[in-house]
Amino acid sequence: MEYGTNNVDKANAGTANFLIELESRRAIKVFGKSTLTGLAICLFAGICFSVFTPIFNVATNDQWHTLEDGVPHLSVYTTFFYFSCSCFVIAIILNIMLLYRPMFNLPRSSIKAYLNDWDGRGWALLDGFLCGFGNGLQFMGGQAAEVAHIIKIYIRFNNLSAKNIHDASYRK
Repeated sequence: MEYGTNNVDKANAGTANFLIELESRRAIKVFGKSTLTGLAICLFAGICFSVFTPIFNVATNDQWHTLEDGVPHLSVYTTFFYFSCSCFVIAIILNIMLLYRPMFNLPRSSIKAYLNDWDGRGWALLDGFLCGFGNGLQFMGGQAAEVAHIIKIYIRFNNLSAKNIHDASYRK
């Protein structure tokens, strides 16, 4: 309709009609969906992200002394390698699972359709590349700054402080 008139009114940004119009263009529809399902997914994601740093620290420093005597601690690079491999495997599993069993009553897809649709995938690949590169640099920078050792000292200091406070409360 290059020369015709267009009578379609666009809703103003920030209005309820704008959100409804936006909803009709999104892949995941939220109207009529369970709020509890969304909150549960967000809660699980938050738990996963909150335990990431402590588990990474335990993997490199072994504060719980789970390794046998003589077994060296994992280096930051080895831990990052396992982290990257597990992220890759989980991403593949989740993507294939959600292609064939999508959530929120979305239509099923296939790997062939997934590979043939490259609209916006270049940006997603760039995003993943930059995220992985940034994570790697962050771990290397943390090792260079000996952050893991600082965290270990911080944990021990907190334990000593808590013990001193606990002992002082019994002296009164």
